[in-house]
Amino acid sequence: MSMARLNLSHGTLKQNLKLLNKFKQAKRLRPHKSCGFMVELRGREIRISKIMEPSNQMKIRAGSIVNLIAGQFDQPSDANNFRINTAEMQKVLKPNDVIYFDDGKVIGIIIDIQPSSARMEIKIGGVMKGCSQVRFTSGKHAHLAPVTNQDIYDLS
Repeated sequence: MSMARLNLSHGTLKQNLKLLNKFKQAKRLRPHKSCGFMVELRGREIRISKIMEPSNQMKIRAGSIVNLIAGQFDQPSDANNFRINTAEMQKVLKPNDVIYFDDGKVIGIIIDIQPSSARMEIKIGGVMKGCSQVRFTSGKHAHLAPVTNQDIYDLS
């Protein structure tokens, strides 16, 4: 192995530090081996917050109206309110934009935009996990900052 990779999008800070310490231990046990260490930051990835249910999953019905709320990522999401980790979404979204959740398991279309939220209709329902990825269409992620405050915190 010539490179070890740690993706900070997965796991907690404590879990990631544990993996880093395992790498350091392996390097100490094999000083004659060279191996690089790469850290992948979260970057402009948008995620939904944890879900209120104990299973960290929820079923979303097609046809339901859901609020997409920006800047309240520390609060759990539920079937009526999806909280995401960016406060800039209302700058890039517009009515009729398509939003994909959890790798397209749930798909919504924006109805209208508010100052810190957006209303959307769920077109394709399904079971969605907490902390799953949110995808805006048409390259709208490019307008978000490439390095987030969470990235800076993770590196410190």
